Amino acid sequence: MAALREFSGRGKGLSAFEAWVAVAEVELRETFAVGEDLAAEQDRLYGDLGKLGKEALPNYGLIKVARHLVQKGDPGQAHELYGYLIDARPEQGHLDLALLEAAQLDAQSSDPVQLARAESGFRRVVEESENPTLQEPATLNLARLLHRRKDWEGAAEAWHRYSSPSPSGCRRGRKRTTSSANARKNSDWRGGDPDICRDLHQLS
Repeated sequence: MAALREFSGRGKGLSAFEAWVAVAEVELRETFAVGEDLAAEQDRLYGDLGKLGKEALPNYGLIKVARHLVQKGDPGQAHELYGYLIDARPEQGHLDLALLEAAQLDAQSSDPVQLARAESGFRRVVEESENPTLQEPATLNLARLLHRRKDWEGAAEAWHRYSSPSPSGCRRGRKRTTSSANARKNSDWRGGDPDICRDLHQLS
């Protein structure tokens, strides 16, 4: 990593390369650092990314910074980065991931405009993404959102789409075998929701 940083600083016009080096450093530190070491480094690493500016960051770097902002309690600024990726650079990759994560932020609101935007985002991932690992949480989140808004027919349709690859989709959600925060988050996305399973199956 030190060699990459030294190389990136030798010439001009290497801002894109420098941005990828910075993103790679964050990935390495988050993968291999633990406990206090990681906590002490994160603000510096993400600060370095922020200094490059959103225009210089690759799309995946924007998503990394947005996630960090959410963790730091600034979902508004995170949503701005997702929005920049979605509106200005949809062809540069990770559009479906940005749509999903932005929609998840919107879905936490009670504001009708944000909830409508969340529904639109989830639907776009379901209908446009070719990545099943993103389609699955988008479909589940869409079912939950429509259920919350008392759109029973739409929620039932989304739930049936979510559960169709596996008849045991609802039961899968009751298995929580890991204690890490990230694993719990993924379980919330992908596992079935017993309450929604019960309610929606009553509608079918």
